[in-house]
Amino acid sequence: MNGTNNSGVTPRLVFYEDLDTPLQACRQDSESVSCLIANINGAVTGCLLPAVMVVGLLGNSLVAYLTLCRVKPLTKQNCFYGCIAVVDGVTLVVQGVLNGFLNKGLPWLSNGRFGLVMITVSDLGCKVRERPVGLRLTVA
Repeated sequence: MNGTNNSGVTPRLVFYEDLDTPLQACRQDSESVSCLIANINGAVTGCLLPAVMVVGLLGNSLVAYLTLCRVKPLTKQNCFYGCIAVVDGVTLVVQGVLNGFLNKGLPWLSNGRFGLVMITVSDLGCKVRERPVGLRLTVA
């Protein structure tokens, strides 16, 4: 196959070269679908995601504290629930902050002036970046 799908159309892949790329569609045509998608994505990752992360971290911290420190005796089930809460908290921070807020939300809030672009150029970098998600799925 030479990069075409069943209909014979070559799929177009979109890669963001810099933080300003998603916002350029809005500068050219503010009524376009690309601009609408960029605004929805930016609003969700810039405004809603931090609130969800704070609530999630508070809930996971409370569950981890109660099941691992306060409940006596420490049973296998309580240990399991506490460990799931800890791993879920780590996943929230890594995925929410690095892959969500800093990559998409902060550039939208700052109009493309601030943000973080994480370019994974090696197999090790890819494994380190995606490890929390795999660990969470393995534990859960």
